[in-house]
Amino acid sequence: MAFGTQKKFDKLNMLLTNSFGNLRNDILRLNQRIDQIEAILANSNLGAMKEFIAFQEKELETMKQMIAEAYAHNAQPAAEAAQEPQQTAQAGVRIIGVQFEGPSDRENPNGEWVEIEGYGVNMSGWMLCDGDNKHVFTFPDGFIIHGKVKVFSGKGRNTSSRLFWKNPTPIWNNEEDIATLFDTQGNVISQVRSAKVHNFEILA
Repeated sequence: MAFGTQKKFDKLNMLLTNSFGNLRNDILRLNQRIDQIEAILANSNLGAMKEFIAFQEKELETMKQMIAEAYAHNAQPAAEAAQEPQQTAQAGVRIIGVQFEGPSDRENPNGEWVEIEGYGVNMSGWMLCDGDNKHVFTFPDGFIIHGKVKVFSGKGRNTSSRLFWKNPTPIWNNEEDIATLFDTQGNVISQVRSAKVHNFEILA
């Protein structure tokens, strides 16, 4: 969780805790007062005391309603604050490096790779495409990025830091190509161009 968001969430949580604590203490005091009044009913004006108890019980219900309203009012901001880290992290996922022309990539497609960096983002169903959209790599279900991961063109066993396209032949054009990373909604999250003239250029 980002520092600013954590601080905001902690402050909100503290305010809620203090508010609920104060209301709870008020309710306890009212209950004690009602118990005291009931204890002396036999020696007092019964009609007047009943009216007083009814008034106190009405105040008790009002305070209970205040607790419910306070919770409902603050629940949505708290939920939004809890979601902020995911939104920020998703925006931070980026292609940070490519190797479109690997050594002997015809014989070893894993000489080609695209490196991506991000933290705590579920990339299930995200796609990585070449410039012509002829080749599409779909991130496996349940894959959550924690740091850097390289996507290799050839075959291999997927790990948290190495994913494999499992293509028998090279994917990327050696002279120039564009790598584009899409989320599940089709939004372009990151896009770069690599060529021999301008080695690495960030497009998005």
